[in-house]
Amino acid sequence: MGDFSITDRTAFRRAVRGLGIAAVVATLVSTTACSSVDPSASDSASPMATATAPTSTSSDTGATPTPTTSPTPTASGSPFALSDPDTWTISGDEVGPIALGGSTSAEVDDLRAAYTRDSGGCPASPATSFWHREASPGLIVEDRDGTVSGVEIGSPQTTATSVTGPETSAGTGVGSSLAELKAAHPDLAALPSASSGEQAAVPTTWTIDAGSRHITFQLGRDGEHVALVWVGQQAAPPYEFCG
Repeated sequence: MGDFSITDRTAFRRAVRGLGIAAVVATLVSTTACSSVDPSASDSASPMATATAPTSTSSDTGATPTPTTSPTPTASGSPFALSDPDTWTISGDEVGPIALGGSTSAEVDDLRAAYTRDSGGCPASPATSFWHREASPGLIVEDRDGTVSGVEIGSPQTTATSVTGPETSAGTGVGSSLAELKAAHPDLAALPSASSGEQAAVPTTWTIDAGSRHITFQLGRDGEHVALVWVGQQAAPPYEFCG
């Protein structure tokens, strides 16, 4: 230090003074940064300041509710297709879309989706109608005073060995075997022979109670399988509709 010239000492003091000023400035900047805390920062971090957005609903968003599908028409609670008789249910109240006790003109109108009406009629009962469908048992809708009094499915002159067309909720109909009838309907009862009025050795006609009506099964030519099903107030199927 003793060898420094005046010029050197002057430069040294200036350097030391500059370092001191820089240290002071750095300290002030640090202090200012620590003291300049945004009050809102602590508020936003506080749980009490956190707002929960309301859950949106379909009415808030304007979303359209899912449309409800229209139910398929039902007979006795069972769904069916109007144009497919194999899906129709036989009960004491209905055969597919045909409601017993309903207006004949209104009820038979639904049959046109699956059947063709025969041109022939009954002079004694003009409103009684006959219907046919290829590869399916025919239908007869009996009329009494403008209402459906009975429905017959099939014909005693035919033989089917598998169920086709309308059937009961137990799965019986034209084509069912006698064994299947007995298994499906514990209350099945044989009817007297129409010709003799007595119980036949091998009954060909069997019936069950269905509320205020009967569902009756008549065996075909083989004596083993149902050829005709009748639904009506009387247990025995009509022998003649137009006589």
